Amino acid sequence: MNTDRPTILDRAAILARVANESARFRAAIPQLLAQYGGKWVVFRDGAVVSVQPDEESAYVAGLQRFGPGGGHVVAVVLEPEPVLLSAAIAFGL
Repeated sequence: MNTDRPTILDRAAILARVANESARFRAAIPQLLAQYGGKWVVFRDGAVVSVQPDEESAYVAGLQRFGPGGGHVVAVVLEPEPVLLSAAIAFGL
């Protein structure tokens, strides 16, 4: 058994790591688009660690590399879509 990987019992730590990596991934999208636009990636420690042709392949690659508690992000690199809010929605009117 590989003891370097966190276990799924460390749920709070894993969720915190995923939240942190998700924020880092979103912040990196502008730089990632030119090279990885439209591709599925495994993202960890602020960097793309694997590029895959589809979601399932990326998911499997992430599990193989980091395990189920690895705290990595599997996502497709796309230009973020704007979220439109009216003043009524924003202020609960």
